[in-house]
Amino acid sequence: MSIDRRSILKALALTPAAMMLPRIVLAATKDAAPANALAETEPLANVMKYKADASKSGAERTDKKALCNNCAKFNICASGDSSCKPAAKGAAYSPCEIFSGKQVAAAGWCMSWTKKA
Repeated sequence: MSIDRRSILKALALTPAAMMLPRIVLAATKDAAPANALAETEPLANVMKYKADASKSGAERTDKKALCNNCAKFNICASGDSSCKPAAKGAAYSPCEIFSGKQVAAAGWCMSWTKKA
């Protein structure tokens, strides 16, 4: 079996891209919404005026610094929700005491926002 120069050069040219592919894929999925992410269209989310992007919330959000990630209810499991696990610090999505079984966006907002003590 003979390996020609062209094959070696192609392999060398593609090696850096092949090495970066896992990083690119992981970076794209790192902050992706989990399967149990709260949808803005869900009935309770709608009533609570939840927005995954707080900047898209309406006039109800008077404190522009109010985000899910600085709410007292963020990353707290609802009472009796045994399947709930708090998320790692800095996670893009975490459980919320208000929305049992769902995860909310850290950059989100809803009417029940309460400043952390």
